Amino acid sequence: MEITTKYNLGDTVWFMDKNKPKSDNIKHIRIEILNEKNNSNSFIYYVDDIYGNYGRYNEHELFPSKQQLLESL
Repeated sequence: MEITTKYNLGDTVWFMDKNKPKSDNIKHIRIEILNEKNNSNSFIYYVDDIYGNYGRYNEHELFPSKQQLLESL
């Protein structure tokens, strides 16, 4: 099995935090693979201690630029 992530360690990403756009660098990537009755599902989470708060973000919640984040709203 090969897993490809959208972002890499050190990449800067933008996300919403308390209804405000924020950015930070990816410091941790967590991958979970579930096998429920031969129906495999994989989840990629970007885990961080962003601004002193534990954060867990899916790929669809992160954006490479502030502009792309704002356009998604």
